[in-house]
Amino acid sequence: GIMMLSGPLLLRVASRTAATPRLALAARRPLQRISCSGGFSVPFSRSLCAAFTTPAVLLTERCVARLNMLNARQVESSSPERLLRVSVEPGGCSGFQYAFNLQDAANLAEDDSVFEREGAKVVVDECSLELLRGATVDFEDDMMRTAFVISENPIADASCGCGSSFQAKEI
Repeated sequence: GIMMLSGPLLLRVASRTAATPRLALAARRPLQRISCSGGFSVPFSRSLCAAFTTPAVLLTERCVARLNMLNARQVESSSPERLLRVSVEPGGCSGFQYAFNLQDAANLAEDDSVFEREGAKVVVDECSLELLRGATVDFEDDMMRTAFVISENPIADASCGCGSSFQAKEI
C-alpha cells in the first residue's frame, strides 16, 4: 500500500524488531533490481533497506512554504489538494533527470511513498525513491529560475551545470 511518513525528519522504518539478524541475512542476499518505466532498472534490497532507519526524502522550509501557498490557492477555488510528485527518469546530460509535477492527492499509485512536513506533501514512486533516498527537495526563486529542485542527493555521483540531471553512484 501507500506509505505515509511525516515529521521534521522523515524516516522510512519497516519494522520495530531488532535489525541485527535481518542485516546478516540481507548481507548474504544479492541485490535485486527494480524495473522502472522508461526502460531502466535500479538495484534494490528491501531487506537491507528495512534493516536500517534511513532518511528518505527531506523538504526544506522554502519547499514547504511554496507547496502550502499553492494548496491555499486550491482551497480558495474549492479544488482538491495537490502534492508534488518527484520522480527520476532516464535522460538529461548525465544519465538521469529529475521531474517535478503537481498532482491531485486522490491519484496516488500503490507503490507511492508520501513525505509530509508541516502540511506540505511530496510523493515519490518506489523506483525513483531508490535514486532519491536521502535527497532534499527545495524551491528556488531567483533571477535564473523559479522551480522545485533537488538541492542535495547522496545517490548522485555527478551532476551537470543545469542541476536537473545527474549520474548515480555505483551501488
